[in-house]
Amino acid sequence: MRKMAVLLVAMLALGSAAAAEAQNVTASITIPEVLSINVSNATVSFPAAQAGDYDASGLALIAAGPANSSVIGTRGNVVHDIEVLATTSQFGFTASQGDPDPGKPVADLEWSSDAGATWTGLSSTVAGDIRSGIGRGVAASAATVQYRLRSSLASDVPGTYSVTFVYSVVAN
Repeated sequence: MRKMAVLLVAMLALGSAAAAEAQNVTASITIPEVLSINVSNATVSFPAAQAGDYDASGLALIAAGPANSSVIGTRGNVVHDIEVLATTSQFGFTASQGDPDPGKPVADLEWSSDAGATWTGLSSTVAGDIRSGIGRGVAASAATVQYRLRSSLASDVPGTYSVTFVYSVVAN
């Protein structure tokens, strides 16, 4: 009886070992280039120009002020840049006294991303480089942009001027 029990246990052990199998499983995912941008303050307002704002030649630089700055944040898994580009070459214009559209160039709207040390006129053909070489990850405040407007007594007739511009985040 003891021999039979040993034989039965040996057979069960061999049978279970023969029935065991293994299979490899592979997991994969393709992670694409991921970039996003967030711009605070999507509407920039300027104070109305006053006579005292203009210099002897009739030119004025009207600052939008700190409350009208834009803070730009980015997220990305690649090194990236922030660019700005106007959608048209001239400001849109609505006359307040019946004057014809003076064709104010968008370059009269200037931006600075270095606290006003340098100013660059907006363009509709060449993207302005707000900041380059932003590393991978989250840059909640990658750039702060200030604005100012060039105004001329000789060419800026009374009315409302507006322009749309677009901030983009692009892989570097």
